[in-house]
Parts: sequence; structure tokens; C-alpha cells
Amino acid sequence: MTSYQNQTSWAPDGDGQWTHTLDPSWAQGRATFGGVVTGAALKAMRTLVGQERLPRAAQTQFYGPVGPAPVTLRAEVVRAGRALTAVEAHVYQGGKRRASVQASFGAARDSGLVVVPPPHPQMLPAEDTIELPFLPGVTPAFTQHFAYRWEGGRYPFSGASEPVTSGWCKHRQPSDDPYVDIVGLLDAWPAPLLTMADRPVPASTVSWTASFVDVSTSAADGWWYFRADPVHSARGYATTRGHLYAPDGRLAAHMEQLVVIFDR
Repeated sequence: MTSYQNQTSWAPDGDGQWTHTLDPSWAQGRATFGGVVTGAALKAMRTLVGQERLPRAAQTQFYGPVGPAPVTLRAEVVRAGRALTAVEAHVYQGGKRRASVQASFGAARDSGLVVVPPPHPQMLPAEDTIELPFLPGVTPAFTQHFAYRWEGGRYPFSGASEPVTSGWCKHRQPSDDPYVDIVGLLDAWPAPLLTMADRPVPASTVSWTASFVDVSTSAADGWWYFRADPVHSARGYATTRGHLYAPDGRLAAHMEQLVVIFDR
């Protein structure tokens, strides 16, 4: 079983290119867990940007499944402006582009316009919730790399009346980059619409956007709280928004995701 650090730290070949062979233990159906793909791209991008400019947002577009096979990533700085640096990365496998990631990096600046996000909502402490075991052949392979504690009993494919995904999570083996770890934690949960299904149905991410709010805490510091709610779902497509809170209650990051669902 390979660590998240191993799967997101691809070997540089020079000229903005990185290579890796993905491990099957990180599979999500016939594709590799999207948090690995985006995390590896972000890790590579960070080597192209000065340390004073931190990730502010990243957006991934998936064109096809990235499987457990050799893969190549190419990254380049599109523009380095006075305030922000824009970077793009493209992931190739089998001679085809499988995903693209765009990210914005910026240094902190003085501003008089400040809005402090509220802490996480009231919920059960992690120790009072149910831990989801890894069940080979039932739960996706990549979930063995995370610890989950579910809140409210709304499990995927349980026919729940309320489409919400919420609970606590953490990496079993976090990497050395808190931004890359947060990408994994944001993407580790199933789409909330799947809790309403009363049987397993396939679903795939089309696009996924992460915004980083406060990444001052290491992912090794404890349980992180996550909640996702649907914005809209109709005609086989669902949009989801999710929020990830650090162990001390601060909002660390949030995401928006477009999912295609095949329930008919």
C-alpha cells in the first residue's frame, strides 16, 4: 500500500514534465482517486512558483479515467503578474490528455476588507460518530488510505431522505505538503446525492474546484470535519459544494464539484 506522499510526488524529468506509475490501491472504480491527480499537479506546480506565493485556488477538469499505469504530467507558468501567478498542468496517459489543472498562486497582502468565516457547524465529536471500515470489493479501493467517521447515518446508497455528506476524516499517511493533503481530504467523500440512491449507481466527476482559506494546520494534527450539500441536481448532473474545517474548527478550504450520475 503506497502513501499519499508517494502517489503525489512524481519524478521530475526536466522541462516541466513529471512521470509516475499509479498504484491500484488508489483506484476509484476504473479511475485513480481524483485527489491524487489534482494533488500531484499542485505539488508539481508549486516547484515552479516562489515560496512566498501560496496556492489560492485550483480547478481540475477530467476528460477521462486516469488508470493504474504510467502517467505523464506537464506543467508551465502561464503568467506571473504583480499579484498572482497562473499555472497550468496537463495529465497524459496512453498518449491522450486525461485531465487539466489550473491554479492561482498569490502572496498575502495587506487589506482592510476582512470577512472571517464562521467555525464549523454544531456536530457530534469525532469520537461519538461511527467509523466506516474499509471493505474490499464494497468501498472504493482508495478509501483504505483515509480514516472516516460518518455523521448522521447518511451513507452512500442508503436511500436517505436528505442528500448530505458529513463527518470527520484524516489521512492515514499524510504527505509533507498541507495544501496537497487538503486536496485529498476535500475529495475523499462521495457526492451527497448518492446518499439518496437506494442501490449502487455509477457517478463520475466532470470538474472540481478547490479554494484555500486557511492552511496553517498540518493534516497530521487530528480529525478534519467535512460537510457537502447539493446545489442542484437534474437530468443526470449534480453540483455540490463542500466545506473542510481544521481540527480546531477554522474553515480551511471549500470546494465545488460537477458530477454526472448514471442512475437510469
